[in-house]
Amino acid sequence: MAALFSRTVACAVLVWAGMAVPVAASPVTAAPAPFTCTTEGYHGDPDDPQKYHRCVDFGDGALRQFDLDCGEGMVWDDSLTTCNYAFVVEPEAVNG
Repeated sequence: MAALFSRTVACAVLVWAGMAVPVAASPVTAAPAPFTCTTEGYHGDPDDPQKYHRCVDFGDGALRQFDLDCGEGMVWDDSLTTCNYAFVVEPEAVNG
């Protein structure tokens, strides 16, 4: 008889020839909340120092979000409000 896998919310159970053997379920981790514009301007991504966001109000009161990436070897520098070379940026100036 072939192995049959039965999956439940809490755990998985391996069924083989009528015997149930508990199998540990892998832990589930929550994904970080996506960035959301709250003020106009440039903002470093809190979860990825190589990303930043531009929040723009085109006059209608709603903020439009543009998601951008720093170039290779660069990270967001809060002190300059731009991307900068990672080896130049002070750790406390990196948003993330």
